[in-house]
Amino acid sequence: MSTGLWQRQIRNAVDTFRYCSWQLAGQYRLNEASGALPAVALRLGAWGNRASQTASTTPVRVQGAILDTVTVAQPRDRQFQADAVATWPLSLQLHVSALLGAGIGHLSYSGLSATTTLNGCQYQLKFNGNNILGNLAAPCTGTGAAVIRQFFDSSGDYGVDVAGEIVWRSRFVRAGFNAHWPSGPWDLPAATCCTRCAAKTSTTSWPDAATRCTATTTS
Repeated sequence: MSTGLWQRQIRNAVDTFRYCSWQLAGQYRLNEASGALPAVALRLGAWGNRASQTASTTPVRVQGAILDTVTVAQPRDRQFQADAVATWPLSLQLHVSALLGAGIGHLSYSGLSATTTLNGCQYQLKFNGNNILGNLAAPCTGTGAAVIRQFFDSSGDYGVDVAGEIVWRSRFVRAGFNAHWPSGPWDLPAATCCTRCAAKTSTTSWPDAATRCTATTTS
């Protein structure tokens, strides 16, 4: 059994983003190796990240508009995974393992807001899905045009699918191989893992989204 809880900070040239990360995992050995039969274990794990908010003061340019600031309230992601692990002790020093696993993930948030400037006046924007409600942030005389106190809009008109960009569910399968060979003062591990992932948003189905992630191999 292993657990972890830690704080992370991610910085760019202007902003600092703080996240709380957590991890929980446990492994249970079902049997010991015997002859040609491997030792088999079941491993369950979960991990995720969350924050009270993620705010960017760097202007975001979209088609036909500029957002001066963007704030995502309570962003969070959660991942759950299960693996079956088989281990063969080929010798006293060489152990070979293979794993097959599957998991799911979910990225969500509780609210999205932004600010923008139109005709010299600043507006507070509230997003509900792709619907936008804009309110004048402070008294303003504008730049000659009539001052609009409130307006309704859609992010789809600017080529942005809010729900599709920051809310999604995923599922994945993976297979891996590991060899462990201690020799005197040396400990030589080698591993490879291939993962296949599919992500689904509110506007895509699983088959459509399967091409958004590709298999990767590391060693």
